[in-house]
Amino acid sequence: IDKNKHAMVSYQIDSLYHGKGLGEMILQLGIKELDQQDFAANKIFGIVHRDNKPSLRIFEKLSFSCEEIDLDTVKYSKDL
Repeated sequence: IDKNKHAMVSYQIDSLYHGKGLGEMILQLGIKELDQQDFAANKIFGIVHRDNKPSLRIFEKLSFSCEEIDLDTVKYSKDL
C-alpha cells in the first residue's frame, strides 16, 4: 500500500490450472482481505497484459474500471 492508500494486486496461475476459475477466486479473496483488514487501502490497482484475455475478463467481471491502456498492458482500478 502506497502513501496514497492504493494497493496493487498481482497473481499468476500455472498453465496446468488455467481455465479452472482460480484467477477470479484469487482476485476476489484479495479484494475481500484488503477490504476487511485494517490495511487502510482505499483503491486497488491491477495491470494486465493486453494479450491475457482471461485476466482482462476477470477484472471487468469484478467491476474494475479501465484506467489506462498502452501498447502492452491495461491498468484497472477499483475503489474499496
